[in-house]
Amino acid sequence: VPPVLLVLPPLDDDDELELDDEELEELLLDEDPLDPVDPVLVLPGVDISTGNIRFTGSVRIDGDIGQQMTVQADGDIIVRGTIDGGLVQAGGQIQVTGGVIGHAKVQAQGDIQAKFAEASVLKSGAALDIRTYAMDCTLQALQTITIGQAAPRNGRLIGGSATALLMLTTPILGSDAAGLTHLCVGTHPE
Repeated sequence: VPPVLLVLPPLDDDDELELDDEELEELLLDEDPLDPVDPVLVLPGVDISTGNIRFTGSVRIDGDIGQQMTVQADGDIIVRGTIDGGLVQAGGQIQVTGGVIGHAKVQAQGDIQAKFAEASVLKSGAALDIRTYAMDCTLQALQTITIGQAAPRNGRLIGGSATALLMLTTPILGSDAAGLTHLCVGTHPE
């Protein structure tokens, strides 16, 4: 399925961006109407100026997602910055090049990848990969949780809880200076 990019500037008057199927068809110029497309919405960031985002397709955000903002997509979500609070939900995968902080709630039917996570909830329908550390988070994965692959000597899981059906790996588990770290492996997260 060939992707189609929709690049939209920040919105001034709307506090929410929603495109129904008819509006989406008007934006997509496809020579073969029988050839399915996977639309991709590209935004510089998500904050009060863009409003909340609900999109049929995939979303790429080239910056951060601000506090209390919502981003929902039927496809994948790529964030080339940080998720700072709010709600992010994907029918596919979620990739975050920065971190997940500020009591964010991140849910994906597929994999979730992030550089780090602090004080947030991350729920994956497949694998969950935190490249450096997770601190005081609730982590849930239907397959595996992997923490610290990018920092094999310093990667750590500190405080919070982690539940994985198949496997959980981390170079360092817990800390004397932090609260308890609760683990559950081999059971369904829900």
